Amino acid sequence: MNFKKIFISVAATLALGTVAIESTSKTVNALPSVNTDYWFKPRKMITTKNQQLLLINGNKAGYQQTAVKRKTLKKGSLVTVKQSASWPWIFSGNIPGIGSNIKNGYFWVNMNHSTNWLKKYRKQSHKANKPVNYKNYSYWFKKDDWLSKPRKVKLTKNIKIRKIVWSKNSINHHLGQSKVLKKGTHIKILANNPTYCWSLFGHYDNWVYPHKTANWFK
Repeated sequence: MNFKKIFISVAATLALGTVAIESTSKTVNALPSVNTDYWFKPRKMITTKNQQLLLINGNKAGYQQTAVKRKTLKKGSLVTVKQSASWPWIFSGNIPGIGSNIKNGYFWVNMNHSTNWLKKYRKQSHKANKPVNYKNYSYWFKKDDWLSKPRKVKLTKNIKIRKIVWSKNSINHHLGQSKVLKKGTHIKILANNPTYCWSLFGHYDNWVYPHKTANWFK
């Protein structure tokens, strides 16, 4: 009977210890409440889930500011965020896969009124999960601008390219047939086409990728 009591006592102690360990592990990455002044300063964070960001026209008075575009911020992105008097979350610097936070008076915000999409950034343990070429299209255009040598890249996702149909005078051209290039394809590109954005070379000469994004290659 004594052995049975001892066994029950040890089992109970171990169970309490397990609860304590689980409770502690859940609070290791706990963030301060969304309502504290901790968030009044920019904080470097990692996103734990995809988020829909809104592009706000900041050139209007506060009560007239409206969203003009939305984009998805991917899970695993390294961002710098803080709260403001007008918006739940605003960003500092570059936003992975989206570009600069503030441009020509427009800025990106997240309307999520919680911290459930963030975790603390720890440099030693963070594995970058953002696009390799997170700089926006304008960066690559300034870099390439008609003079650079085409760079060899590998696609990180499927893209739909279009073929340029040239007229006799080479001026009245337009986009013709389309083709899907699969993730993992190697191509040569330049961000030097002010009309159609990305020019392709080599096997895909006279083809373009007409989108101002830079998160589809590495």
